[in-house]
Amino acid sequence: MKLEGLVHATVCFPVDTSGRVLMGRKTRVIGVGLFNAPGGGIEEGETIDEATAREVREEVGIVIDPTKLQRRAVVHCNNFKKDGITPFVCKLYVSVATKWRGTARQSNELVDLVWFFPHQLPFVQMMAGDRDWVPQVLAGKQITAEVWYRPGMKSIAQPTRIKPRTQKELDRSWTIP
Repeated sequence: MKLEGLVHATVCFPVDTSGRVLMGRKTRVIGVGLFNAPGGGIEEGETIDEATAREVREEVGIVIDPTKLQRRAVVHCNNFKKDGITPFVCKLYVSVATKWRGTARQSNELVDLVWFFPHQLPFVQMMAGDRDWVPQVLAGKQITAEVWYRPGMKSIAQPTRIKPRTQKELDRSWTIP
């Protein structure tokens, strides 16, 4: 994934029948060493939902029907490249999946997989902005959010702005220009 200008990416929170969320530690690109849900870049010719399902399959080995994803949020993450100077924005399309096939397994992109209950998420081991919007997504809310990270993404530069959205509003923003 090229981190320049506006980057489009996905993240999907698989939730099991007990209400636990699958997360693992990222090994590449954004958030290395931190817990995150599976996700990543959108390839040419893919819809956002198709990219989400592909990334989940590649990173944790479970198969999701893209038409069964629950669209929950669009999060604009204002970041810096490794140099700490060059800014870029990641428009993150956030889904929840409650149905899939297969058994989760780690990959070269997501390791140390753990099923967490939402009230036990390891926020100190996640990207700083996640503590503001992830609980709302897992509680079933539909939102848009704006997060401003300091270089290194271990802290945020200003309070996260979160706005509730209807499903129709969220679906309208589920596009790549």
